Amino acid sequence: MEILASILGALDLALILLAALIFLVFIWLGWLGPRAFDSQEPRSINLTIADVFLGMILMISSAHLIGIVLDELRLMEDDGGMTGVPTLHYAIRQLFGQLAQLPVIVYVLVRVTRQGDGLRSFGILSSQPNSLMGRGVLGLVFTIPLILGIGTLVAAISELWTGERPQIAHQMLEQVVQSHSLEAIFLMVVSAGIIAPLIEEVIYRGLLQSALLNLGAVHRRWPVIVVAASWFTLMHYGAVEWQGMPSLFIMGVILGWLYERTGSLWPSIVLHMGFNLFNMALVILVLRDVN
Repeated sequence: MEILASILGALDLALILLAALIFLVFIWLGWLGPRAFDSQEPRSINLTIADVFLGMILMISSAHLIGIVLDELRLMEDDGGMTGVPTLHYAIRQLFGQLAQLPVIVYVLVRVTRQGDGLRSFGILSSQPNSLMGRGVLGLVFTIPLILGIGTLVAAISELWTGERPQIAHQMLEQVVQSHSLEAIFLMVVSAGIIAPLIEEVIYRGLLQSALLNLGAVHRRWPVIVVAASWFTLMHYGAVEWQGMPSLFIMGVILGWLYERTGSLWPSIVLHMGFNLFNMALVILVLRDVN
């Protein structure tokens, strides 16, 4: 056990140092400076804070209706038997929770489609899709060790403070570890790994960041990215322990930064999707066996 603890401690330290190195490289390249976005023209898309509020109303209304339907179908109840852990019902609720945001996506796409070349300005259409996908994959290579390192550092600090190692994984990952239902695991992978990145990038980066830019912050894109990342983080409150919030915030900053640097949503979608699928694969292939 002492040898295993030493190995895990060395891995934790290596992750933290690697994350620090990546952060220093970003600074050295000038990617975190005030002129980081000079090479990219601001998107000329007319989305406003009113669109954000209307989108929130659509999301809340849709979620409420879906909740009523799930309750009538008795899918709001746990089905974990003696363990009390929701499995298939939990997975279905998560899937429909993501689908509840579809009215917002439809509304946003209708709004931008009516603005001439809106889909291109918004970042949906591009003449260089392969290059944009490649940037997303490259971003994923740097993001995985960076986020894991930050999470490890926060967990280590929390352990020193409380005396216990915190669980900072998303609630869904915990359910994957404990679930014995292949159907539930499949639905959670589809929900978290595919649907969530697509929907969340359109809402938090495409809609929210564009609306904030149109408030007059075109030349102050860092504050816009920080605000959008903060909202993205807060919307995950409850599904993630507080120790996981710093990692979520940094993830939101990276996704917002990538959107502003490329002018396209696809690199952010690819990165977000890849990161979520990586975590799901890690849990399924490693942690479930350990459990």
